[in-house]
Amino acid sequence: MEKTTEGRSSSDNAAAISGKILESPLTTSNDRPASKDDDAYLPNREAIPIICALGTAFFLVTLDRNILATVIPQITDEFHSIEDIGWYASAYMLTGSSFVLLFGKIYTFYPPKWVLLIAISLFEIGSAICGSAPNSIAFIIGRAVAGWGFAGIYIGGTVTLQRILPLHKRPMVMGMMGAVSAISSVAGPIIGGALATKISWRWCFYINLPVGGLAMGILALLLKATAPVKAGTTFKTKLAQLDPLGTLCFLPSIVCLILALQWGGSQYAWSNARIIVLLVLFAILLTCFIIIQIWKGEQATVPPHVFKQRSIVCGFIFSICLGSSMALMTYYLPIWFQAILGVDALHSGYEILPFLLSLTATALVAGFTVSKLGYYVPHMILSSVFMSIGAGLMTTFTPSTPKAQWIGYQILFGIGSGLGAQQTNVAAQAVLPRKDIAIGSALMMFGSQMSGAIFVPIGQSVFENHLLKGINGIAGVDGEAILNTGATELRGVVGSEVLESVLGVYDKALTQVYLVAVVVAALAVLSALGMEWKSVKKDKKADQRPAKVEDGGVSGRV
Repeated sequence: MEKTTEGRSSSDNAAAISGKILESPLTTSNDRPASKDDDAYLPNREAIPIICALGTAFFLVTLDRNILATVIPQITDEFHSIEDIGWYASAYMLTGSSFVLLFGKIYTFYPPKWVLLIAISLFEIGSAICGSAPNSIAFIIGRAVAGWGFAGIYIGGTVTLQRILPLHKRPMVMGMMGAVSAISSVAGPIIGGALATKISWRWCFYINLPVGGLAMGILALLLKATAPVKAGTTFKTKLAQLDPLGTLCFLPSIVCLILALQWGGSQYAWSNARIIVLLVLFAILLTCFIIIQIWKGEQATVPPHVFKQRSIVCGFIFSICLGSSMALMTYYLPIWFQAILGVDALHSGYEILPFLLSLTATALVAGFTVSKLGYYVPHMILSSVFMSIGAGLMTTFTPSTPKAQWIGYQILFGIGSGLGAQQTNVAAQAVLPRKDIAIGSALMMFGSQMSGAIFVPIGQSVFENHLLKGINGIAGVDGEAILNTGATELRGVVGSEVLESVLGVYDKALTQVYLVAVVVAALAVLSALGMEWKSVKKDKKADQRPAKVEDGGVSGRV
């Protein structure tokens, strides 16, 4: 895989069933554990401004993940730091993935409003550091701080929606949030390119300050402070239940994994001692974390009773399958346009608009239909089917594939992605009691985020192996030179007499990566079939009760 910015421009953006759950596969809202969540919510006139503020925060954190695509060249030109390119994206992902489970626990024991505002503040501080960074190291630190805030914002948004909206309305709003994230994925490279060209790349990060400040102001003024779901516990008890020992094992285990995936196959060979040690440390620390979770029980970061819940296990695996398939396609589809069709990085972003726009539209429709029909499992099944078909058709790409076909295939994949994008989060809220929803949502986010971090390097290995094997069969062409050449520069280093053959090999290597996306998307249907059919609909008369919350003896507006 290429080592230039073009290769990274699109980067940043379950069947095991517990036998202990013996419920009927089809239950109604009267059975679901989370039905008590609906006894407290805000009227629309008060909820809408809060939802808009959350949508703004979601837009910013997704934009920040994708805006780097077209501005990395300017950053590396100023800092003379081409060797740090990988860290600009992975620092954000590293802290975002590492702290998500911890935030799920923090929201359980501390007032959600203030935790959310602190998370947004962390994102703002990280953005300010990036914008004012005097060197590459400072910029990477800023990205890490912003990623920390991203983890807290995502979980905080879920917790806030759970507190201000009844369950049957949440899928529709969460579909909107998914659409907002998809739109920001489209807008990121475009906004980044415009700001970098017209003003400075630093404004790609400064722009977060006033917009994020507006979202913070709205939430600070309109979101009522409530007691956490486990109010009344002492500071010592809260600290113990934050599971510091488990956290000390989990955080470095994720750091070791991401470092190994970041360095393996690029800076160091996979057989290098550094990579082996990192992977061994990851396995040891993760094993220790799992043992601690079993030992700590209800005080664990992930209490065993949560992960034993049938829909949580299946939803977690579905999140991994969906996230990995989407990550592979969003990363390697633009490379096909750059290498095979010869467009630049910015225009390759335009070429994947059919995928992103269909994802956006379908996420909105899916949220609405889940709210109206009550069931999310059919959407998960259809998601796997459409993604498998779309990705499968994209494995037939050739240098001569007509435009109508590559547009249509992307739309099919986008429809599948949109159908499944928010359903595991909805499931967590439908099957878990209020006190566990933040943890359940954190698990779903962790599965989605980490799957991309794991499967993109897997895709890289598949791509490199097939590319080198094919290129070495073409006389007079250096496979390593092709591998180290940016996709948009391919035509500049290959002679016209062998260009057609090289493009054919390049195309074949990329479609093998798409085949991996097909496999994991198809596996998602098994986990979807294992989900409980729980309805998010409820008795409409109950919705007319006044908004009220009683948590740990504390009553008040949500």
